Amino acid sequence: MDDYDAVNKAYVDAISNTPAGWTCTVRTASSAVSTGTLTATASCTGNEKVVSGGCKDTAVGSNVYESHPTGQGWYCVIWDSGSHTVTAYANCCT
Repeated sequence: MDDYDAVNKAYVDAISNTPAGWTCTVRTASSAVSTGTLTATASCTGNEKVVSGGCKDTAVGSNVYESHPTGQGWYCVIWDSGSHTVTAYANCCT
């Protein structure tokens, strides 16, 4: 788990103690390519609902074309001219 993952987990852990008693988990999915457009979708499981999400790319200066909820997950589309990996994060709660 890198620093970005730890911050996401800390946020989800903080909201899991809300009066609603949510139980939350950060789901991730990654994709890598030598150049061009990448997509990644992090999906919630079972009866979890996506409450937020985001995208992270390993390249500096990459272009985020899409970052939004899709069905029960979070969808990312990122482009870069060099080798890069994109990770989608879905904050999933029940």
